[in-house]
Amino acid sequence: MQAMLFRNEAVQRRYDRVNRLAALMDERVRVGRVRLPVGWDGVLNLVPVVGTLAAKSTAGYIVVEGARMGLPKRKVARMALNVAVDFVVGAIPVVGWVADFFLKANSRNVRIIRQHFAMG
Repeated sequence: MQAMLFRNEAVQRRYDRVNRLAALMDERVRVGRVRLPVGWDGVLNLVPVVGTLAAKSTAGYIVVEGARMGLPKRKVARMALNVAVDFVVGAIPVVGWVADFFLKANSRNVRIIRQHFAMG
């Protein structure tokens, strides 16, 4: 387990889980000479329909966990918007594949959770 960032142990466990999942989905592998991070989200999006649904279902799980942790509705809506933008842009052939290097909805959403709950 990582260092405690949160006062509440249950929130800390949920955060650790979604943080590991976001890293797996967005940044697991470094690609190319410039070592751009890409994860399973980018790989799954190469598979039409089924892969995209699997990737976005995982992103949806992170949003749901944020809501269960007690994030304000406004922040949960922002997280859902991040996933929606990733989904819409990802649906465009070629453009979506390139965008997977830059639109890291899962990592952005974990950052929203961390910034809200982290001990000051």
